[in-house]
Amino acid sequence: MGQVSFRRPWTIEAAIAALSLDRQRPITVHLLPDNLAETCSGLWIPQSNSDQIYIRQGLTALHREVAIAHELGHILLQHGLRDHERVDYLASLFPLVPPEMVGNVFALPCTMARSNYEHPFEMQAEWFARLLVAKADLYRDVIIPDRATAAERRMLQKAAATFGWP
Repeated sequence: MGQVSFRRPWTIEAAIAALSLDRQRPITVHLLPDNLAETCSGLWIPQSNSDQIYIRQGLTALHREVAIAHELGHILLQHGLRDHERVDYLASLFPLVPPEMVGNVFALPCTMARSNYEHPFEMQAEWFARLLVAKADLYRDVIIPDRATAAERRMLQKAAATFGWP
């Protein structure tokens, strides 16, 4: 998690922006196409100069954050599949599609879809998401309000440090 920025107040959008800048590679979040939304809640598609994350519409704020964190896990853990592994993986996700069509129909440069939790990459990304969200919870609240005076700001910073608040 050393690559993820944790600043108050923490948001997934701020973390994505900081990661994009740090990696010098944009990460963009989009809505998952309806035809894939029934099968998975999130999808990562790496492109030559960016990373695209697709998330199912209608998720609660928490579920949206966890789905994005899961896809960030794939990115930061550098998960990837070779072409033949991708075809096998997509065939397992879409068993009703004839095997000879999977490679053609699903010729996206995607690596993982957030639906099959049996694959080791999926388990790792899910644990990453859980750890990221748990740590983010420590940074969500604003400890020092914007309206605080300089003296109040120093006192609150000292109190926060005393109690071990990040």
